[in-house]
Amino acid sequence: MVYIKTLKGQNMLIPQNICDLIPEDHICYLVESFVELLDYNEFDKYYSGAGNPAYHPRIFLKILIMGLLDRIRSSRRLEKSTNENIVYIYLSERTNPNFRTINNFRKTNSKLIKNTFKKIVEFIKSESLLDLSKIFIDGTKEKANASNKNVMTKEELEIVKKFVETSLEEWEKQDNIEDNEFGKLRGFDQLPKNSKNKIKNTIRNYIEKSKQKGEDFKAELEIKLDNAKKELDEKSLEKVSLTDLESRFMLNKKGKIELSYNPQITTDMNGFIVANEVVQDANDINQLIPQIEKTEENVGILESGTCICADAGYDSATNLRELKNRGLDGYIPNKEMSKKTKEEHKKKVDNYDYDKTTDQIILPDKIKLNFHRYFICKKTGKKLLEYKSEDGKVKKTVPEFFEERLEMKEKMKTDNGRLMNRLRGQTVEPRFGDIKENKGMRSFLTRSCETAGNEFNLICTAVNLRRFYSRLRNRAKDTGEDFINIFRNVMKRLVLSNVSVV
Repeated sequence: MVYIKTLKGQNMLIPQNICDLIPEDHICYLVESFVELLDYNEFDKYYSGAGNPAYHPRIFLKILIMGLLDRIRSSRRLEKSTNENIVYIYLSERTNPNFRTINNFRKTNSKLIKNTFKKIVEFIKSESLLDLSKIFIDGTKEKANASNKNVMTKEELEIVKKFVETSLEEWEKQDNIEDNEFGKLRGFDQLPKNSKNKIKNTIRNYIEKSKQKGEDFKAELEIKLDNAKKELDEKSLEKVSLTDLESRFMLNKKGKIELSYNPQITTDMNGFIVANEVVQDANDINQLIPQIEKTEENVGILESGTCICADAGYDSATNLRELKNRGLDGYIPNKEMSKKTKEEHKKKVDNYDYDKTTDQIILPDKIKLNFHRYFICKKTGKKLLEYKSEDGKVKKTVPEFFEERLEMKEKMKTDNGRLMNRLRGQTVEPRFGDIKENKGMRSFLTRSCETAGNEFNLICTAVNLRRFYSRLRNRAKDTGEDFINIFRNVMKRLVLSNVSVV
């Protein structure tokens, strides 16, 4: 038996090219080729002149996207990879950005990151890989980088805010804060016990940090509390998170209510993500039309008759009317038809017929109702119609565009309607599975809706690049052509595409 010959000590007469250590068909070359060709003129102007040199933005984009492909999201781990991993050493061009610098880039360059996603969609379209005959829309809940416990009501916030403005400097000079001292806070005695404990712990924490950081901390804290109060007042919230002001309590699929955001994606028939957005709404009902508009921003106006498929979360009479007005062919089941809705929680939805000639609603027990009046719902601000029986004993309230709802209910019962619902489960839903499982995104790392949107744009870019790369692999397998040749030709077309995002 013999051993494999090794190079212990790594002695070489001539140093190797770093590319010799990376396989020729590695996806990092696709990441590099795309990112390298973006236009960074605005950054060139901003960083021109005197001052310390800055890292080029292409370096951050390359390592952030590559990190997502490798399930590395932490900026600390990315910093470590640029020192230890040959692929990241290559992509970072032998520089070693600090993790704070990487994180700051991810948080503060919304325009570049958003347009990077848009341009990868445009390039995939130029490669004739998009099938826009059918569009699939879905949303999910992603935990925010915020603690469920660090939230306050308006009353609690007012007391803490008053304390910071008047008493923080005085109390930070004391070594011990006695419980009876909290009674001096106006309104403190009127709060329930749980609120009192929360305020005590919050104030003690602020005092400790104030001792460490001084006046700068107090100024930052006052701004933070002012913003929290503004968020409560403007959005009419019952509670606000002091960790991430823009996060909202949402019910996730595990039945747990926690501070979260609601990421939305739209895919084509081939599973490429063509639009995305992170929103604060706990439900999806108001996100259908914005997703269609963002899709048209990225790929152009959708052709008349394009199929739009979404789940029951997007079901509303207003959405169905808007799809009809745009000439789009919608497929949206109501909650009664949804497989996700548990049987015991299913409600009878649209369980009536309509006679258009007589303008009568016909209930399941054959009772006929005539139009009585319309009114505006105080809670939602939407127009509702009320129908009554001749004797006035039976009445039913329906949405303004209830005819569209009845048409959609019948449409989803057809073979084509059931097929479209299955296709939705095979295209858009696996993308969320990929994002959560393969890319490791179970919660956001950054705070605020905008920076969470940056994270999500980057991960959608990575998903599309991986899917594009896989399609090239499949093409080589199907045609018998050498994958390296296909890969090189794609790199050439990227160069000729003259990509520009800024």
